[in-house]
Amino acid sequence: MASLGLVKGGSHAGQGGQSKQVTMQDQATSPIMIEDEDKDDNDNDDERTPDVSNPPPMYKPMMTLETDHLNTTKANQEEISCWYNYAKGCEDRVKAIRESDSRLNGQQAMTQVYNEVKAHLPDITMANLRKKTQKARVIYKLFVNIGVEKIKRIKTYNADALSRLTDTQINSIIASFSE
Repeated sequence: MASLGLVKGGSHAGQGGQSKQVTMQDQATSPIMIEDEDKDDNDNDDERTPDVSNPPPMYKPMMTLETDHLNTTKANQEEISCWYNYAKGCEDRVKAIRESDSRLNGQQAMTQVYNEVKAHLPDITMANLRKKTQKARVIYKLFVNIGVEKIKRIKTYNADALSRLTDTQINSIIASFSE
């Protein structure tokens, strides 16, 4: 018998060196499918395996939702990347300004950066620009410490949710990735 799904308890049947006997109780309570031994493993006419290329109309909305969810996840990851890159650009620009004029402190250099950005975005208020930059800096602080490649692993959070993380929460996340 070959298994095609999960065995009760979350382990994958038929994987690894472990084997688990599937009892009648397991068959009744778990989402596992059992194939007959005399069936050909390459038989594609199995009526239990749906044809995903032409789904019944009742499944199309669910498939659309799944596609939309994947698109939303990718859009969230791209937005997080944009905020990260904006904050990195600000940090790099502040560093360059301070290197060119050692009399300026970090706050004065950041004010110059705000003025440069404002010149390109005339409709944004200075207060709104500061809020957006602070949002970006929270995202930057998180991913500069745990790795920018982790952005691609974000599935359920968007940039706004990440930007609302407190310093304590960010430090806790960073610590968990350092272990």
